[in-house]
Amino acid sequence: MRFIVTSDTLVEKFKQEAKKVKRKQKGTHADALDRVARQHGYNHWHHVLQCAKQTAFQGMAIAAACEEYVERAQSKKSKFGVK
Repeated sequence: MRFIVTSDTLVEKFKQEAKKVKRKQKGTHADALDRVARQHGYNHWHHVLQCAKQTAFQGMAIAAACEEYVERAQSKKSKFGVK
């Protein structure tokens, strides 16, 4: 499965879209979620959730790397007496 950057906000938007689809067309809520997911390039609803989880994980990893970079830069400045 390919990875698609998916925010929590986007997941909520898809859920709202699925509610509208369900109202217009007969079927289950799960069918509507899958239909919306496919319309946006995902394989199915579970794929949306997997991508959202991976996006969050990568965001945390990037944030941690940035924090480490800033801390190293600050410690180097303090070694040279620069503030």
